Amino acid sequence: QDSSRGDQSLKFMRDFPIRVKVMLPPVILALGLLLMIFFTIYGLNEFATTIEIISSDILARITLINRMVILSEQVQSDVFQISVLKSMNLSDEAIAPLQSRLEIRLSDLNVSYGQFVNKWNLDETENDFLTRIQSPLEQFSSQAAQAATVVMDDPAMGVVLVRSSTVPFTELQVLFSDFRYYE
Repeated sequence: QDSSRGDQSLKFMRDFPIRVKVMLPPVILALGLLLMIFFTIYGLNEFATTIEIISSDILARITLINRMVILSEQVQSDVFQISVLKSMNLSDEAIAPLQSRLEIRLSDLNVSYGQFVNKWNLDETENDFLTRIQSPLEQFSSQAAQAATVVMDDPAMGVVLVRSSTVPFTELQVLFSDFRYYE
């Protein structure tokens, strides 16, 4: 009874010519290969899309870190310039544009930090970096602003504050460098 079922299931194959029967395995193999190629291309396409999203995200993060580095360097430069110009007895009106530029850059530095914190979902290491960056950034910002203000009132005393702002600046630069390397 089992052999009659096998004969009945292959009975439809008896009516096909031998040429068709011989071609069935290569056709099935070719269809299988085509399906594998299709799914491989689809998978690679999805992988490329994912990599593109990840790389653009990382590029945006590195760009923001670079912006913070540049802003901190510009702030430090502005503080030194204000100190030098004030020690040369330039008028307050001549130094005022530098002071307003310093305030804008300090604000931009804090905004950039805030963007980094709020824009992306960060992993534990990135959050750790941002936590470690926060204190030196606040110290640097407050000391730079305070140094610029004191320099305007008393250039001799302001030089001491200008020099003291280099400590958090150096620490900040090291942390930015490590963070950029991690990204």
